[in-house]
Amino acid sequence: MKPVQSCHDMARGKISAHRSRATPIRKATPLCKTGLLTASLLALSACTQTSTSWPDGAAAGQGNAARAKLGVLLPLSGKNATLGGEMLRSVRLALSASGGSTPQVDVHDTAGPAGVTAAAQTAISAGDGLILGPLTAQDTASIASMTRLNTIPVLAFTSDVRQASPGVWTLGITPEQQVTRLVAAAKNEGRHSFAALLPDTPFGHAMGDGLLKACTLYGLPAPQIEYHAPGTAAITAGLQRLIGSTSAAAPQPAASSASTTDPLPEISAQDTTEPSAPGDALPPELAKALASSGPALSPVPEASSASVPEKLPFDALLLGDTGLELKTIIDSTATYHLAAPQVRILGPALWGAFSSKLGGIQGAWYAGVNPAARQNFVSRFQAENHHVPTPLADIAYDGGIAAATVATQSRGNGFPASLLTRPEGFQGASGTFILNQDGTVRRDLAVFEVQAVGGGRILDSGVAGKS
Repeated sequence: MKPVQSCHDMARGKISAHRSRATPIRKATPLCKTGLLTASLLALSACTQTSTSWPDGAAAGQGNAARAKLGVLLPLSGKNATLGGEMLRSVRLALSASGGSTPQVDVHDTAGPAGVTAAAQTAISAGDGLILGPLTAQDTASIASMTRLNTIPVLAFTSDVRQASPGVWTLGITPEQQVTRLVAAAKNEGRHSFAALLPDTPFGHAMGDGLLKACTLYGLPAPQIEYHAPGTAAITAGLQRLIGSTSAAAPQPAASSASTTDPLPEISAQDTTEPSAPGDALPPELAKALASSGPALSPVPEASSASVPEKLPFDALLLGDTGLELKTIIDSTATYHLAAPQVRILGPALWGAFSSKLGGIQGAWYAGVNPAARQNFVSRFQAENHHVPTPLADIAYDGGIAAATVATQSRGNGFPASLLTRPEGFQGASGTFILNQDGTVRRDLAVFEVQAVGGGRILDSGVAGKS
């Protein structure tokens, strides 16, 4: 199995640059490049960290009382400045809505000339006791060792679970969280044998790793997992290996589909490279994940004479594709009669962006944020900022809520780990989230079921449980 190299961050939509009025914020000046070499060496040492616990701030050099300020690391200049401003307004909304004591806030621009490491060093020098951000997995990896060295907890906005460690929490909705939620729901339905046909990409491997962990967590047999290269032949071969077919022909698309039907929107994390320097463009999946253009799929072909075992070796099948690959798989599920109730098809939250086009896999499930749970946050954000927030604003809001809640409970004594990891968690933009001691996060996620005419209905509103 190839190692996961990166993981998609949550989808970003178009964002207004309108600035709101909220808690006053003091903007810190980034340090010059003199600290970059030291920061880089510290980043290398992060690979040797094996601690599974995180001390309360009293053990840090300056102590809790000296580190009661909140640092926010976001891109506030360059091409990502609009997104950074949107997320900053979301943090401010959370602080003003908390109803408790509001910590002093320092804002640090990660897109400045000296980059994210200098911004983090500025936060440390300024006495910030908790850092919200940075935005990407690469930036999080760059600062983790220096924040750990200074015992400063980080609530990062990435969804790359590989960055999670004691003292560094990944707030983004991860593939692992989605898969764990789906496995729990499928097990409750009585399903025990899982398989996966996933793209041979970092995102696909993240989903596969999540499935392995979820099956172990819930005491289920080890799943069958096939990773496929792009193209119909590779997808068909992988599916044949999963079902044990020996003479199946590759499923063919409907005759008119090549000339009259566009593929499903290509929005998955096929290219998961994140911005690594000020001014870099956003990754494709972040810029396009809310896109849903293109007509619906053409009807799937009638089942062929493919040789399919009388009893399949699995009763739940996890998929991770979008675009042409997903269309090929949908055609194949009809060819091999893979549908509920015999087999429950499971997929990523990305499917929610174009669920109206998924009628060909009626009964499939995907996990995602419950829109009803998010509505209160959306209404308050829109009232203050005059536009609907992008999904990444939810994550920034969650960070702000956690910071404000802990600051209130600690009565100005910083952000101790015992309060950050409180068992009841925090009420975020779209439901409860809980910070685990190992840096992972548990979240409320709903389960959606694809309807015959497309679109998803909420099957289970979701409760934060094992994930």
